[in-house]
Amino acid sequence: ERSKAWNKLTFRTDVQAVGNDRLEIEARGALGNGIQKVEDTFLTRAAAEAVREGYDGFVISYLTYESQFPVYMTNGFTSFPETVEITTYEEFLSYSKEQRIMMSAGAMSFKKIKGVIVMVNKDDRRYGSYFDADELFENFIVTYRLR
Repeated sequence: ERSKAWNKLTFRTDVQAVGNDRLEIEARGALGNGIQKVEDTFLTRAAAEAVREGYDGFVISYLTYESQFPVYMTNGFTSFPETVEITTYEEFLSYSKEQRIMMSAGAMSFKKIKGVIVMVNKDDRRYGSYFDADELFENFIVTYRLR
């Protein structure tokens, strides 16, 4: 089950190192799936990579929502790319809600999220809080077992 979930997760995501402690992550959705599944995919892969790299957690430092479907189907919407500092799930949900309101992120529009995460350890003083990578991964990977 866990292996099947991991295969689904890696099929829908790409990861590229952009610095010693930074990764760019792209998560893609499927036609008919809501944006929530794409967001969960992004967070799950971010958590998995932080754990794999030996970090305690991560902070999202850049985030953009994009369409991966043809312009005639989606009007070519892309959110305004932003440098952000999202350190908790609640902040992520708030940012997501803003994107959905501003850009009407419906089932046919936004299907790709691109972001940069900064991986952190407990003793890192740059951030007051961060996503706990191990906890988030263990909680979210369950959704991939059920898909």
